[in-house]
Amino acid sequence: MLRKPKELTSTEKIEAAVVAFIDEGKFLEITVADIAEKAGVGKSTFYRNYKDKYDVLEQLISGFLERCANIVVRLFIKKDITHKEVLSILLKAQFRMDNELFFAKDAILVSRAVGTKDIRIIEMIHKKVSEICFNMLVEMGMSEEGAAFCTEFFVGANVIYILSNFYKTGKVDFETVELSFKLMEGGLGNEHF
Repeated sequence: MLRKPKELTSTEKIEAAVVAFIDEGKFLEITVADIAEKAGVGKSTFYRNYKDKYDVLEQLISGFLERCANIVVRLFIKKDITHKEVLSILLKAQFRMDNELFFAKDAILVSRAVGTKDIRIIEMIHKKVSEICFNMLVEMGMSEEGAAFCTEFFVGANVIYILSNFYKTGKVDFETVELSFKLMEGGLGNEHF
């Protein structure tokens, strides 16, 4: 017997509506009323969960970047996963049938949100990537000063390049990511440990 797809929660409906607007290239013009209508929820439900449309987007981007960080930790730090397995994880996630929201959400966020002209969104992405990178380095035993230095190097010199390259080509440049980690491991910030 086939299992029914699970019913989406109010927040998932709101997120799905925002992702749909992003995909249509309409995020900058929409209002909370537009989102609530598309999601099939009331404005009061929206405001119970989010401050504004940027708050929804921040939650979506944070979730995406946390998933990326988990894969990066497994690939480069724990080394318990290969590049091929990463692709398999991403493909499986794309085809999960129990929650339609998951389908192309991350792909849409990367291709549309990263390519935005809205400085608030770029700053949001930069801040979250920096926070994840800093926390990851501190957890690995680096001093806060060293973590701040390496975060600035990694995020400023690499992440923005990697994301913009992904936006243009649709491919993640694993060589650049690996080189960045090797530079950090191989002495770039050793005096800061």
